[in-house]
Amino acid sequence: DVTYLLAGDATYSQANLLAEQTGGVTNDPATALATLRAIRQFAAGERTVLLPAHDPFAPARLLAREPML
Repeated sequence: DVTYLLAGDATYSQANLLAEQTGGVTNDPATALATLRAIRQFAAGERTVLLPAHDPFAPARLLAREPML
């Protein structure tokens, strides 16, 4: 089965997360990057469907139950 991670604004898209691009507004870029890395580490050990709030591809990943690579 899969785990669904509601990422909210932690990243704007799965592509940004995979590229380690914090993007958006952040008061602490180092913490934002550490958060992205923590999400990737979690997804490496658990089949995870990432659902960021602003990712136009999130609905398709949800329907397909497509985990992060």
